[in-house]
Parts: sequence; C-alpha cells; structure tokens
Amino acid sequence: MKHTLIAAVIMYSLYIGAALAFDLKITWDANTEEDLAGYNVSYDGPASGRWATPCSAYTVSSLGVGYNTTYTIEGATVGTYGIYIRAYDTMGNMSDCTAYAGSVYLDGETYTWSTEGVDAPDDCLPVALFVCSSTTGLNPLTVTCTNQSTENSPDTWEWAVFYETNETTTPDHTVTTKNMSHTFPVGTSAIRLRVWNDTWFDDYWKYIYVTSFGGIRSGSIRNGGLRP
Repeated sequence: MKHTLIAAVIMYSLYIGAALAFDLKITWDANTEEDLAGYNVSYDGPASGRWATPCSAYTVSSLGVGYNTTYTIEGATVGTYGIYIRAYDTMGNMSDCTAYAGSVYLDGETYTWSTEGVDAPDDCLPVALFVCSSTTGLNPLTVTCTNQSTENSPDTWEWAVFYETNETTTPDHTVTTKNMSHTFPVGTSAIRLRVWNDTWFDDYWKYIYVTSFGGIRSGSIRNGGLRP
C-alpha cells in the first residue's frame, strides 16, 4: 500500500432539534490502488486524553469499514473531534494516516461544524525499521534481522516471512520477538516487520534472495504493499 493520502471531509451533523446527541458523518476520497482491501477509521472525541497527551490511545481505534468511504459517529456530543483514516491492502499493509479535526457547536437548535483553529493531535504512529546480516547468498542461507524501530516507542514486534512459492496472505513463518533469525530456502522471500504502539502499527519489508548456484541480487522495500 503506497503512502497515498486520503482526503478526509467532515459532513454536517444531522439536525435533530435541541437533542444533546447527534450523528456526525465522515466521508473521504477513495483510494484508487488496485490492491486496496478497505479502510480503517480511528477518532478522538471531546473527552479524549490525546488532546493533552497525543501519544496515548485513540478514543475509538481501527474500525474496519471495508470499501465504504463513509463512517458515522453515532451519539456524538458538542466538542472537538480528531479523525484518522488509513487505507489497507490485501496483505494488511497500511497507508499513511490522514488526520482531520474540527469542533461541533450548538447554536440555538442547530449544530455547526468548524475546523477553524483546530488541529488533530499527532497520530504518533510508530515507524518500522530493521537491518539484516545479509539479503543475498547461497543455499542454505541463515539471516539475522535486527529491529531498529525507535520512533514513537513501538513495544510489540511481529515478524512475517513469505516464501516465493506462497500465493496466499498467510506467512510461512512468524516470530514475535524483537529480533529474528531464520534460514531461507532457494528463491525470493519477503520479510515483513510490523511494529505496534498504543495508537496503531507500521510495516517495513525486505527481500531475501537465495540461489543454489552463482548469481545473486539484493534489495529492500520501504512502507507499503510490497512497498515502493
């Protein structure tokens, strides 16, 4: 999933007289990448602690809405909201986060949405990164990969290995330790490190090339589908 921003737009709330709660509808432009599998929505409401401490958890996190480009916050109340939208692909990789914020005011019996003077809290997403002892070699090739993810303090690590013969989205090998060592078969394999913190996750990929005779290649990928 490429780091393509999705334009988020907040629609006006439903007018329901002088009631204290209402529905707030969010809509955004569709992501046009071929491997799009859906969207995740997170948001902070007026009572969220993230307005004062941005790197804590969202009020509501990672709601999967499929291919829908709208989401409705039901039972909303007057106050400030931060909305965070990410697209994800068939491998589960996420796009960059699009943040949008505004405040709802009650003027008489009419609710009004305004973005003036309101900024969304930092999304505080972790940034995945790792290095490997080798990315090319002759069979059998044992590779040790070392986590270097430090930005925004990730505290959970998920390694996934996909062999060349794997035509599914299910990894051939998984590890949940901070670092990983694995022996790769002949062919082109992919390693994905997914790191999490309280807000959400980020992915980083590398390719491993193993041959049974001379002639080797090298390469790595940063952030996205098998990432660009």
